[in-house]
Amino acid sequence: MESGTQLGAAEQVARPKSRERVLAGVAALFAVATLLLGFAYLHRPANETASFSASILPPENSSFSSSIGSGGYALSPDGSRLAFVALSMDGKTSLWVRALNSLVAQPLAGTDNASLPFWSPDGQWIGFFSEGKLRKTQSGGGSVQEICDASLGRGGTWNAQGTIVFSPNISSPLLRVSANGGTPVPVTKLDASRGETTHRWPDFLPDGIHFLYMGRNLSSEKTSRIYVGSLDSSIAKAIVDVGGGAQYAWPGYVLFVRNAILLAQRFDSRSLSLTGDPVPVAAEISALPGVLRSSFDVSQNGQLVYQAVGGSGEIELAVVDRSGKTLAALGPAGNYTNVRISPDSQKVAIVNANPESTDSAIWLYDLRHGVKTRFTFGPGLNGSPVWSPDGSQIAFSSSQSNAINIYTKPTTGAAEEKPLHQSADDERPRSWSPDGRYIAFENRGGGTPTVFILPLFGDRKPFPLLNASSPNYLPQFSPDGHWIAYVSYESGRPEVYVASFPAAKGEWQVSLAGGTLPQWRHDGREVFYVSPSGALMAAAVSTTSNSFSVGAVQQISSIRLPQPGLGLLISVYDAFPDGQKFVASSLKGEALHTPLTLVTNWPAALPK
Repeated sequence: MESGTQLGAAEQVARPKSRERVLAGVAALFAVATLLLGFAYLHRPANETASFSASILPPENSSFSSSIGSGGYALSPDGSRLAFVALSMDGKTSLWVRALNSLVAQPLAGTDNASLPFWSPDGQWIGFFSEGKLRKTQSGGGSVQEICDASLGRGGTWNAQGTIVFSPNISSPLLRVSANGGTPVPVTKLDASRGETTHRWPDFLPDGIHFLYMGRNLSSEKTSRIYVGSLDSSIAKAIVDVGGGAQYAWPGYVLFVRNAILLAQRFDSRSLSLTGDPVPVAAEISALPGVLRSSFDVSQNGQLVYQAVGGSGEIELAVVDRSGKTLAALGPAGNYTNVRISPDSQKVAIVNANPESTDSAIWLYDLRHGVKTRFTFGPGLNGSPVWSPDGSQIAFSSSQSNAINIYTKPTTGAAEEKPLHQSADDERPRSWSPDGRYIAFENRGGGTPTVFILPLFGDRKPFPLLNASSPNYLPQFSPDGHWIAYVSYESGRPEVYVASFPAAKGEWQVSLAGGTLPQWRHDGREVFYVSPSGALMAAAVSTTSNSFSVGAVQQISSIRLPQPGLGLLISVYDAFPDGQKFVASSLKGEALHTPLTLVTNWPAALPK
């Protein structure tokens, strides 16, 4: 979530091709490369020293799932196989394994909704996250075994002694647990003096004791770093400042991404420090800056796999109608993570993420004149904009006080922002009630997002909307203020629900087969949401003073929004009051269907 590219004036563009046609084109484009990859891998000489690259396509009628909540891929330690999450045309995700000397991938049974796979050192097992749990399955197929709870997993790593180090949620230190199951215990400690809010993306070093991991820092330094941790001490040694995870790779390098370039730097295992200068390995590496992750993986015998994107970002903004037809494009692609339309429909608040750091800024786009102006300034995380009912203020989240708290600022920019609620917890506003008396927000202090309500009167003491242990997030007030739509994971996957307000006396499920990112039509007769495949859906709803009912649910747009997943706690679209037009951020076709790139013997290409 960062400051970003200047948007140009709106212009008419042609309706995008369907996802099916793009997939067909990509398949044709890369089929030959995939066949050559299989042939080259099968017939490579034993003493091969050259490096070569080839493209890897997903299974037929599917794509590689790149959402943090429902994606990921990992090479086996010996580099012979690739585990990955595939997204089917009907929006279902599951774990697959492909031997790199074969053109056929095998789905693994029981891995629906899997994400972020990682291998055991012997290549016999694959760990992954799904439905609020850390699980494992045999790499050749077999039963799935539950290891422990992990509500919002952010990466895992497995050593030869059967210990897994993992991140269980979005605001936690790393934990360790036996691969056979048990009670996890902390293995790192968040440093409050540095404003640390999360440790994630661990990767064991060859000794099986030390590991790399990412720590986000919200102090005045506003820096995210890679650290070396240890199973047998409280060591936390910083080795490099970057905005994404890092991995150790044979023969003695640490790989990380900076400015969309994958770099390799020598690592001294005795001093636990980097030496020499970083050397470029690949360019235009895809990144998810909001979750501090870069899209690459390495084996321990010289294999590298990554996903590349254009340097200007993956997300395109446009005004579209209910069918998905583009009415006006809002400038070039960028790294946009929030979209909120003003009450008078004249402006859009946009959060732009900087892929080169972990900063973000809010910008206001004037739909009448095609002009974009910056709204928040300074480093740090600034996001989650919410307009006041009269459009005079915007509430937003900011990390300027060593924690992510809620601030407000006049939309005229005539005054500085001021804290609305200060807390040690991570709190992000999502909706402002129509009467102006409440703000619904997410509290992430416990590692699991929970819907809270902040009264703007009286003692202003926040209270939870629901009494639920499962993640619940993205609350949205109904136009009359008597209902709240939100997302809950109580069924094991994200679904959209509605509860009464201010007392949540009932709960009604709105989405079918998964859903997230709810929004209301201005007359309260429809609830929009995004399906697991990224399709925009509309559910007809009706209310009385004490009842709520759901009617027909249908897909209303051909566009594909960025894959929602559990980890995408942002707004990638917003509805105009009449529900006939939307401002939507959609993945560029080439980003949505980008193949993976496999590099064999990548160290051979390094400068000698």
